[in-house]
Amino acid sequence: MMAEYPNLRVLLVESDEVSIFVMEKILGKKFHLTVARNGVEALHLAKRKIFDAVLIEIRLSHNTDGIEVMEEFRKDCIYHSAQIWAYTEVHLQKMNRILKN
Repeated sequence: MMAEYPNLRVLLVESDEVSIFVMEKILGKKFHLTVARNGVEALHLAKRKIFDAVLIEIRLSHNTDGIEVMEEFRKDCIYHSAQIWAYTEVHLQKMNRILKN
């Protein structure tokens, strides 16, 4: 299935595989989605590719948390004014319940 907005490039930074699965099902239908499973991978991808938006889980389970990743993104002039949204697992659980109803 083709994404609804294939020209909008979204980077998802998430370490939980179940959350990645859910977010890919939701966001993959709408946008060109790239997944980074930790902060280091996210920063590496951001140097190779420009994203229109970044979604970051605050509580990443690796060495870097979402706040640190956002701070690093903001240091790069390309992402200085980019759309960067942070979320927590609690928000994802609520979204999943809403979508099931």
